[in-house]
Amino acid sequence: MAIKVTDWPGYSYGAFIDGVDLKTLDKEQWMEIADVYLKKLVVVIRDVGWPEMPAEKYQDFIKQWGVIRSLDMFREMPKEIEEDYLDVLNRFNVKTSDGHSSHVLRVTGKRDELNRTTGIFSDGELRWHANEGGSLNHGPGVSLLGRTGMKKSSTGFNISAQWWEDQTEDFRSELWDVVTENKYQPYRINPENLDPQQAVIVNRNQCVENDDIPLVAQSPGGIMGIHYPYATFAKFKNMTKKESDKLHSAITESLFVDKYTYDYWYKNDTDWLLFDNSICLHRRIGETKNRECWRIQHTVDFIDGGNYNPYFIEPYKTMHAENTKYMKARYDEASYALY
Repeated sequence: MAIKVTDWPGYSYGAFIDGVDLKTLDKEQWMEIADVYLKKLVVVIRDVGWPEMPAEKYQDFIKQWGVIRSLDMFREMPKEIEEDYLDVLNRFNVKTSDGHSSHVLRVTGKRDELNRTTGIFSDGELRWHANEGGSLNHGPGVSLLGRTGMKKSSTGFNISAQWWEDQTEDFRSELWDVVTENKYQPYRINPENLDPQQAVIVNRNQCVENDDIPLVAQSPGGIMGIHYPYATFAKFKNMTKKESDKLHSAITESLFVDKYTYDYWYKNDTDWLLFDNSICLHRRIGETKNRECWRIQHTVDFIDGGNYNPYFIEPYKTMHAENTKYMKARYDEASYALY
């Protein structure tokens, strides 16, 4: 059966894909979807079915696009949090059909029989963020597969590409050398009921090094926009507080508007969202009780040529390239479970 691609009505980016049966999806069709993803930044595959699909099958699809990885695989883990971190990560990990750890992280507010959290976020709103958003070498792609309790909730997207295209040449020139300073903000993403154990994972995922990151960036498909790590943003580098606040307000007031924002309200529990994490932000609103989805964070090395660098200005472009080279040489030696 041929897949059907439909643009989001009224938007330059974002696409719906229908007609996908995961049990019969072949590589040619999957790579066709990859091409749509690179051009449209966000892909919503509606009703993929197969609610019993095991974690290993899910991750096998993503491995055809790139490497499943987390920056925490390559960071030094402080001894005082290591035991707790690994215990929590093991609980959030979706096990394979034979009981082994997978590369899939559960996103849910559900708790186990001991009242312990079983997913990375608590129930309630998730504000605008990008995975590893405050880190220079954030993963460029995210896969979010609905499992249960999705239909009263939405995943929203703020796509900066159209915003960038709408700015004047003078303003784009003004932004070219702007750099953000980032710092972990514990409750900026999940303001309601974030459990201390969840906070351990969120902290490590969002921002550990307090990186400086260029504002202007490109997606793996070469689409221009801004990497605006709203959840970890502290200030703009080399600006006074007054200057930084003024620019921050100018960007947020023009970027976070309906024209550049699309909230996808799930039609099915098994809708599958694949989205850019470089120049797009995402959020969650709606009813989240008993909601569960599976998340994979990944590169797109196998569909974009394998040399992706989001940045244009130095020293950040070279730093990103060197960090990427370091990680690629050590994928097989990573200390911690992939997620």
